[in-house]
Amino acid sequence: AAFTETTVSVHPEVMSVVTLMESIMRGVPYLLNIIIIFWSVKMIRELNKDWFSKESVAAANKLADGTGRVLGITVVLELLYNVLLFFGRNHLAVTRFTIHIPLVPILFMMAMVLIARYIRASQQLKEENELFI
Repeated sequence: AAFTETTVSVHPEVMSVVTLMESIMRGVPYLLNIIIIFWSVKMIRELNKDWFSKESVAAANKLADGTGRVLGITVVLELLYNVLLFFGRNHLAVTRFTIHIPLVPILFMMAMVLIARYIRASQQLKEENELFI
């Protein structure tokens, strides 16, 4: 049986770019999660002051929107990394394509959206009740 050999020309520049992109892809979500923690603390402080205030609603909305953006940024970074791997696959020694479904961030984002809607609805209900009095 005849075997055919496939040669791969490894380019250190491509490997450096892929390594840099992988570091960014792995590090940015942690940095963004720290920002989400600060937004969460701000929301909790506003809720402790007054559950029904406009500031509480604004903080909850900011947190819900922010978690959605963070999730989008994370998914786009992983997509860009996989595209980079795909186009540089002939110049790398090892290529691993992965599909990562960020289940916990998705659930967290959904919870934040629900909390923001609940706080907004509570504040609107309080305002309507005050109109009747």
